[in-house]
Amino acid sequence: VGVVDGTTTYGDVIHWGPTNDFAVPPTVAADPNRHIITEDVTSPTDFIGEFFETTSSPVGHGFHQDGTGSTAACYSFEPSANVPIRVIVLDNTCKEDTPGQSPTFYGAGWVDDARYAWLTNELQRGQSDEMLMILAAHIPVCPQESLTVTNKTAGKQFYDAAAETNLVATLHRYPNLLMLIAGHRHVNVVTPFPSPDPARPECGFWEVETPSLRDFPIQFRSWEIFLNSDTNISIVTTDVDPATTPDSPAGKAVGLGLGALRVYNSLELTNTTSHAYNAELVKQLTPAMQAKLAGCGETQWRRVSVDSGAGGLEVSFLGRLQSADSLSAPSWAEIPEATNSPYRIEVPRTQQFFRAAGE
Repeated sequence: VGVVDGTTTYGDVIHWGPTNDFAVPPTVAADPNRHIITEDVTSPTDFIGEFFETTSSPVGHGFHQDGTGSTAACYSFEPSANVPIRVIVLDNTCKEDTPGQSPTFYGAGWVDDARYAWLTNELQRGQSDEMLMILAAHIPVCPQESLTVTNKTAGKQFYDAAAETNLVATLHRYPNLLMLIAGHRHVNVVTPFPSPDPARPECGFWEVETPSLRDFPIQFRSWEIFLNSDTNISIVTTDVDPATTPDSPAGKAVGLGLGALRVYNSLELTNTTSHAYNAELVKQLTPAMQAKLAGCGETQWRRVSVDSGAGGLEVSFLGRLQSADSLSAPSWAEIPEATNSPYRIEVPRTQQFFRAAGE
């Protein structure tokens, strides 16, 4: 055993080796505030309580102090007073204490009876209150295998495959659910869950996984929710690369993270893709929510970005794409063939400008 020296670039392990090698036992700086939080594994109440022993804000950091049992880390909140949207945060980590189990047992997804009852109550409350809903959890629910392999296999992320399948069926019962956001795997995977009833497309939802600031590709993710002119929803989800200083620990972390994946055979040596995934996800709403949201929110400036692509340029846009040859008294013209984003063109021989107009 040993201790990690946090003052070194790579966290060197010091004070390690057989006890006979040390004439005087090594010590570390004493700190009475550094200790293991003792608690019943079936409930994170002591762990949650530590978030209320703080000098930073907000006190509790989003958790509720009155939580008990396996639901102690579950909570919900409404991020905007002007938009009917609620975020439901579900703790779906293991709360079992079964001797002799493997690490995958304790690292798998779990939703026991108490948390399932809490979740369905929150979903029904959001549905009854005519709120759009986002479900946030640590472990994804029945996601597709990777960015390119679209198979979904229950039981790979949850210890109980039947419970995982049942959870998906439950989520389909609440048409105001926009998406499930999750982490755990540290990958940029977007999984569609179309409605099982073709006559009710609003019962479908999306699952969007976000990567990690520790492992490659070292990104976080943003979500923007737009109300379209047809009163359905677009969710624009974007990976964000943190700005780093060259040769800083954060700057070196990208290469180290990539190397770790290859050392552990999690990424082929020939794989040079970015592993990023940006998308505009469309969600059908119920007629009741369409009526409630009509006129809700603020008009947004439509955005355009131009990137180089295979054989030319790729123009990404929201709304309708228009072009002009000059910005001096421009005459903007619709581009009727630009029906989907991105719009691909050859590199123009003369200057050309683009803008996005309202839908």
